[in-house]
Amino acid sequence: MSNILLPILQLLLAHILVDFVLQPTSWIKDKKEKLWLSPYLYIHSILAGVLSLLLTTNSLPYWVYIVIIISHGMIDIAKLYLNKKYSNHRQQLLWFVLDQAAHILVLLVLWCLSCLSYDWLIHIISPLHNTKLYIIVLAYLIILFPAGVFIELVMCRWHIQLPQNITLPGAGKWIGITERLLVLTFVLSNHFEAIGLLIAAKSILRVSTKTKLIGSLILKSNDRPNEEQELQQTQSEYILIGTLLSFAIAVLTGIAANYIIHYKAVIL
Repeated sequence: MSNILLPILQLLLAHILVDFVLQPTSWIKDKKEKLWLSPYLYIHSILAGVLSLLLTTNSLPYWVYIVIIISHGMIDIAKLYLNKKYSNHRQQLLWFVLDQAAHILVLLVLWCLSCLSYDWLIHIISPLHNTKLYIIVLAYLIILFPAGVFIELVMCRWHIQLPQNITLPGAGKWIGITERLLVLTFVLSNHFEAIGLLIAAKSILRVSTKTKLIGSLILKSNDRPNEEQELQQTQSEYILIGTLLSFAIAVLTGIAANYIIHYKAVIL
């Protein structure tokens, strides 16, 4: 099995090296300015094929390396045009993710076509029929989407009582998503002790930082210590409720998933 996996690992290593290590900033700037007229676009694409050939020690059919060169250039051109047309940060992040996903998908398809037999493809696809996989995927989806909506609806009654200019827009949402992902991962891997460290780290960083922000905001507008203390208390309670809700949902979801996986609940 290690011999079967070796070519795709080599191809992925070549891709990472070409896209992130062996591509100077000057090449990237030149491609953004000149698009398909930039010579570095073609040098970069050829380098992707050549490095793939070197790392795989020419063990794959030649057409694989030709497809890598052509597809790498085409995907990069598409990304350059999209970045130029849609230049805001969110869209550029999307184009970056789609760009990398397209490169990796091409490499996976080439690996399957050049290295794997029909029996091996069936062997790779077989985990998709595993109940455990669906339980884990469902657990992550629950803590990402329904849980996020539920927490937002619960917290909105208190959110309107806080100053709106003391945090980055959307920062709380992404912090919550990240912490739920980590907590669920810890629960599924039976590392409950790591959750305590996560709670301590978040409490120290968020409470201390937001308290300072609120204090500076109040002091700039007026000198009313009582109002500052009330806002600090409200903000601390708001963070605590949100954190406990987020952690509770992730922990309970993880415990339920573990129970279904390991103890074969009746619903299976």
